Amino acid sequence: MDRSELINFIADLAGPIDPSVFAGFGSKVQMRISSNSLAGEKIKTEWVSKADAVAALDVLFDIACNPPDETFENNFYGRFKENWEFEVADLIYRFGNTHLKELQEKMAVHEKNANVKSIIELIRVWLSESG
Repeated sequence: MDRSELINFIADLAGPIDPSVFAGFGSKVQMRISSNSLAGEKIKTEWVSKADAVAALDVLFDIACNPPDETFENNFYGRFKENWEFEVADLIYRFGNTHLKELQEKMAVHEKNANVKSIIELIRVWLSESG
């Protein structure tokens, strides 16, 4: 999955499920989530199981460091920043759980980047809770 595809995937996960989705205008991901509240978890699990973890971590950290600008989907990142950062952190955490060394290295490299700080803090909380 390239950067552009991953940005769209994150947007599908982070965006609201609103009347337009229920009317049939959402993406396939949004349509699945709208039909089952647990579908988001299943979608992420499926995606993580199929993707190359190290390559995905590279792209996810690039997206975390350089989120989409205001031209992407009518300033999607600006409007849904908290949801966006949660989904990016969750995907990074899912890969990092099985590739802890790579995750720790990437967090160390990017921890001073203001765009990534809250994402890394959230991942560290989850890692501490998981043992």
